[in-house]
Amino acid sequence: MSSQTAEVRRTVPRTIALEMRLLPVEWRAVLFGLGSFILDLQHAAKELEEADAIAPPTLATTLTAFQMTIRTTLSLRSAIEAALERSQSTQRYNRVRTSTPRRVSVRHASVSVLPSILDDAAQKLWDTGHAAQADAMRSIAREVSSALP
Repeated sequence: MSSQTAEVRRTVPRTIALEMRLLPVEWRAVLFGLGSFILDLQHAAKELEEADAIAPPTLATTLTAFQMTIRTTLSLRSAIEAALERSQSTQRYNRVRTSTPRRVSVRHASVSVLPSILDDAAQKLWDTGHAAQADAMRSIAREVSSALP
């Protein structure tokens, strides 16, 4: 009796990285929104772990999805921070100073989810009585949304 092994070829779907250009102050607002989103995910994951009514396989799948989402969001956050740092160091050592800030480019596969995250952050700001900041966050969410393909 001989054993045969078949090699199964799996194709990994290619994720397209999108490029977004925003002003540094806008990217800082995006970082704020991402931080809020990560905290919400961590809080929700903790609540799920404490829930008794969820079947263990369902709980494991949900927690894995939360962990993947948190890692992806942290990756996007790191990409934004790195782009801001590169931009800042370029301007610091560039002899020609411009009076207007330059837009900073960030390439990442998760840029497409930013409008939703920013809209949620704006709603939280609104709900906590920070109307001016909520309006600014919604404005950035609209700009990000319009810049997406």
